[in-house]
Amino acid sequence: MISYIIIKNYALIDKLEITFKKGFTVITGETGSGKSVLISSLKYLFGAKIEPTLFHDKSKKIIIEGQFNIDQSLFKNIFNDNNIDFHTETIIRREFSYEGRSRSFINDTPVKIEILKNIYSLILDIHSQHENLLLKDNIFQIKLIDSYASKNFKEFKNKLRDYSEIYLNFKDLESELFTKKKIAQTDLEFDYFNNLIKEFVSLNLEIGEKENLLNELALQENIQNIKLALSELIYKFDEAEDSILSNLNFFNNKVSNFINYDNRIHKVYERLSQNAIDMNDILSEVIDINQSLNYDESRLNFIKNRLDSINNLERKLNVVNYDALFLKIEQLQNDISNIKNLNKDIEIIEDKIFKIKKTLKNKSEELTFYRKKSAINLVSQIESDLTELGISHPKLIFEFSENEGFQYNGIDKVSLLFSANKGKTPNQIGSIASGGEISRLMLCFKKQIFSSLSFPCIIFDEIDSGVSGEIARKMGRIIKNISVNGQVICVTHMSQIASLADNHHCLIKDQSGNSSCIFVKELNYNERVTELARMLSGDEIDNEAIANAKKMIDI
Repeated sequence: MISYIIIKNYALIDKLEITFKKGFTVITGETGSGKSVLISSLKYLFGAKIEPTLFHDKSKKIIIEGQFNIDQSLFKNIFNDNNIDFHTETIIRREFSYEGRSRSFINDTPVKIEILKNIYSLILDIHSQHENLLLKDNIFQIKLIDSYASKNFKEFKNKLRDYSEIYLNFKDLESELFTKKKIAQTDLEFDYFNNLIKEFVSLNLEIGEKENLLNELALQENIQNIKLALSELIYKFDEAEDSILSNLNFFNNKVSNFINYDNRIHKVYERLSQNAIDMNDILSEVIDINQSLNYDESRLNFIKNRLDSINNLERKLNVVNYDALFLKIEQLQNDISNIKNLNKDIEIIEDKIFKIKKTLKNKSEELTFYRKKSAINLVSQIESDLTELGISHPKLIFEFSENEGFQYNGIDKVSLLFSANKGKTPNQIGSIASGGEISRLMLCFKKQIFSSLSFPCIIFDEIDSGVSGEIARKMGRIIKNISVNGQVICVTHMSQIASLADNHHCLIKDQSGNSSCIFVKELNYNERVTELARMLSGDEIDNEAIANAKKMIDI
């Protein structure tokens, strides 16, 4: 669950801190107060790229920090694998600069964005309005059925796991077959691979040779400029009329006349003397270097030809360094040594694939059986919930068909068909359902997914879009029931939902200063009554609205 989130220098926020508790929490506020700032900031916290327009003050960083109470069994391995200190109360922080740089931390350990994205779904389930589009997605639909089946049929999980293990074996065999067939395609390829091996052997490469050649090439190509610079240095040191060494000796001689008068002068003299020795050593070394550097055109041509040969072989084998080149050649040698037995190997693999396809077919049919059974039960419960939510004659159908080939989760392809009106034939949900109907349908699905699962936190961002009145109240009760199993945070503009919450935060836009600023307040009972009354009646709060607000809280 989320313990707190701190947001600094983001949009209209100078600094905002929200502390969260267990159960059902709502976030409300007037239009334009930034109610969805929590959802957007959490997405940035877990890896999303931030836009320059969101900086409250361009000279400062945007900082988003959250503390999360996490389950050791889910996260211990991830933390160990990435050398992150594990704490049950884990702190995640991201910092953004206006120039486009960002840094990410987990428990003060710097981490890559990929790690944040990987743990995102284990910490949060954020449902915003655009996620209603998932209802049109076949993958989401089958995952929904699988979630229900796993919850209600213990054997389904085991069967899905067994199928997945066999499927991975099947894909490995397919990959192996493809590789062997590719190697054995033509004698021309066989000869081609042989020639590559001979080319590698003839090069007689040494470890680190390419890097050394590149360094030497850079030296040879710049040797004239280097010698010119060194010559200028020698001239300035010793040969110029006003050279460094002559000046240093002049100062040294001058100071030597007074070393007995003041100990500080004596120390200066000693330092000048040591510097004169050092400068002479440097000059001597520079002269040696300058004399040792000679442009060698034949050596330069040799280096270029040698690098061309190495690069050409690397391009042919699609590798970029000696280790990868060596491994690729070793792989080719192994392939060629077994080339005579490839046809026999191919026959064996094809026979294995034929048999494993039969097994997959049987296993996938078992999955289909449980999915269809689950779909019937799920449809019944969803239709009942939709009826409660004001859709008097809902009709849902999960239409099953088969994919062209086996997938990681079986062979089933599922389409969700829906009708909200009596006598209307169900059709693809995206073409016939209104925004309010989709919101209610998605909430019913979420209820089924989370009804008996232990989950960390789910956030609803205005899932009440398109509904009002008693329907919103009923949606609120569903959300309240979901919160029994975990933390639920709901951004809402509906008083019917807000009145059911265990905890109530209100976002307020302060426009009293030179610029607008957002701050948050956790409401007590009287403040909740006032906020609900505002949501009921608008800016002018009368006694009737106050009475209605109290009634809504006390029901």
